[in-house]
Amino acid sequence: MVRAVDKNRYAALALLALTIGMMLPIAVNYIYQLSESKHMIPPITPPTIITRPSNASWPGGAFQVFTGLKGFNTYEDLVNYINVVKSMEREVTELLGANLFYTLVRPLATTLTEGAAVKEAARASTTNVQVVGVDELDYVKNDGEVIAVSLGNFIYIVSAVERRVVSVIDLGNAYCRGLFLSGGKLIVIFEESISLSTSFIDECNCIAIPAGTVNTGVNVYSLDNVSNPVLLLNTSITGSVVSARMTGSRVYLVTAMPIELAASTTPKVSVPLIDERPMPPQSIMAVDREPSVYTNILALDVNSLEYTAYAFLTGPSSWMYMTPNRLYLAASRSLTTYEAYVKAFDSLTGYLPSDVSNEVLNALALGDLSKCVESISRYFNTLKYDDVAKIIDSVNKELCEKPLGDETIFYVFNVSGINVTYAGDFSVEGHVLDQFSMEEMGEYFVAATTSFNSTAQIAFTYVKTPSADPIGEITVIACTRGVCTTETVKTYGGSSGLEQQSYYWLYVYIAPIGETVNNVFIISLSNLSVVSSIKGLAPGERIYSARLLKNVLYLVTFRQVDPLYAIDLSSPENPKVLGYLKIPGFSEYLHPINSDKLLGIGVESGELKISLFDISDPRAMSSISEVKIPNSYSPVLYDHHAFTLDPNYESVYLPVRWYGDAYSGVLVVSYSNDVLRVRGLLSHSEASRAIYIGDEIYTVSGSLIKVFNAVTLNEVGLIPLTLFR
Repeated sequence: MVRAVDKNRYAALALLALTIGMMLPIAVNYIYQLSESKHMIPPITPPTIITRPSNASWPGGAFQVFTGLKGFNTYEDLVNYINVVKSMEREVTELLGANLFYTLVRPLATTLTEGAAVKEAARASTTNVQVVGVDELDYVKNDGEVIAVSLGNFIYIVSAVERRVVSVIDLGNAYCRGLFLSGGKLIVIFEESISLSTSFIDECNCIAIPAGTVNTGVNVYSLDNVSNPVLLLNTSITGSVVSARMTGSRVYLVTAMPIELAASTTPKVSVPLIDERPMPPQSIMAVDREPSVYTNILALDVNSLEYTAYAFLTGPSSWMYMTPNRLYLAASRSLTTYEAYVKAFDSLTGYLPSDVSNEVLNALALGDLSKCVESISRYFNTLKYDDVAKIIDSVNKELCEKPLGDETIFYVFNVSGINVTYAGDFSVEGHVLDQFSMEEMGEYFVAATTSFNSTAQIAFTYVKTPSADPIGEITVIACTRGVCTTETVKTYGGSSGLEQQSYYWLYVYIAPIGETVNNVFIISLSNLSVVSSIKGLAPGERIYSARLLKNVLYLVTFRQVDPLYAIDLSSPENPKVLGYLKIPGFSEYLHPINSDKLLGIGVESGELKISLFDISDPRAMSSISEVKIPNSYSPVLYDHHAFTLDPNYESVYLPVRWYGDAYSGVLVVSYSNDVLRVRGLLSHSEASRAIYIGDEIYTVSGSLIKVFNAVTLNEVGLIPLTLFR
């Protein structure tokens, strides 16, 4: 009996949670046309550390209308919208006893400073990136003269000429998430918890920030004097780092922050902060009808030090892709439990009498799932148990014949300087593996996905209560002055006249169904619609790596063998598989060596495997050389930034570690004459990056930089990463 009660309790909680989102269409009524401003004030003379007046407010500016977007004129508008969106979720939160603590804040202005001159760099490696001209965030950067390494809360500035640490930047309690280095400026992106004064009150007393909210800071330093970096700008925006890119002199930082509501009788809403003050409501835009996070974008010009900030109410994004003109965020989503209830009950109505069916459909339209359960249970109570089981079985079979797959939503933004505009969104079946599963191709966008199908299934519990109180006798032991007797006592009032009660408790769950399949979609950027696709590639397998080279997309899928697919996209409306190559193992990362050769880094039978493929004829690809390193793995398998290609020496540098710590260092693999050959191992414990400057290779770990000659591979220097004194 206890187990049945627990099931019903959890089912009731689930039902309450599942009604979240039903009120969302009503929320649209609270949204108004948005105007957006570029919030800046004139530059000021840069002090060593930027400070801002505590009573500053956002300046005015020329407003630009965002076509097709809905936004908020006031914080009250935002509160009304999110109150509707999150009302059901708040009820569940309060039911489960969750408490959130908040700090009140008020708006603040942005102060800006001027930049410094650009330097030229010698021959030097750059971070391995997907798109030429679009740099990606990493913890090691170099420009041929300076090597910057971020380790936790310290940034080490190393002179490559002097081979020593010349300065250290201490971020205090913050944790560095990565760096950019360009034109004599170092851009440091870091996270820390917000610590705000409770004395700050906004004008409508409706803004609240959860205690401990993650804040992402951006510091821009001048390295004109590497021994004394000068802080030119310090700015921040709330949320954890999703990703960041740099193109030209502009940095685009994307963060994500959960939409939270304070547990209070007076509605309060969390909003993104810019420089620890709430973003103006005109800069906050609703994109999704069922948002769960603020997706925040900070666009910064490191030369002028002007910046803009935007917030979009969206779903959570997993991957970022960017070209110099567009920014894409991919958010994968699966069938939600609420959607499963709607699909299941909608199918069930086909097996109900018309009056009951209409009652259920009307309740679904109102989002009243409890009413649906009540109506269905009342009808089922007139049937025999076997008849109910037969109906449920038929509905579940019907649902299995119409499986529902997961999908990925792509949010598209146009960028021009520090101006960011929302271009729209589109969705495709399946989910993307990583950023290499999506790429622009002229006026088209290509997305490769793996689909996991699922279906809604109905389960039921039959609950039966006793018909009346029991009639009979009970046994008691009565003791008086130490003398005890056993007696029997009659029960009275046993005939209450209550009828026997029973009901069916229905609940819906999501079940996986069928095999995985892989897909390729081509989307027109003119109207963000899918113009063609290839679906159902390699059933039962999933995508392990992808790379678009000109008009040919190369895909690696895996289950037991490693098919390398070549897919011709030269005619976007008619993509076709040109050929595929099956070899043992799989490749986690693909890198073009030239137009005819493709390098794969992967695994076969637990061994690190490096493969060289001839792709000169995509219809007849071949594996022409391979190297396997037993009992080892490489960070390249999960982080493409760890891969370094040195075309001058026709070599690649791969950090490698052996299981059991037998060896650790950077593997130097030559690919000259289309033959893979291991030239040697640059021994360096826990090394995770390798860069080159001139004719020297620098390997980087958490405590040390080692220097090697690129020709002889002999060690020629050591640079300990220690605090500068």
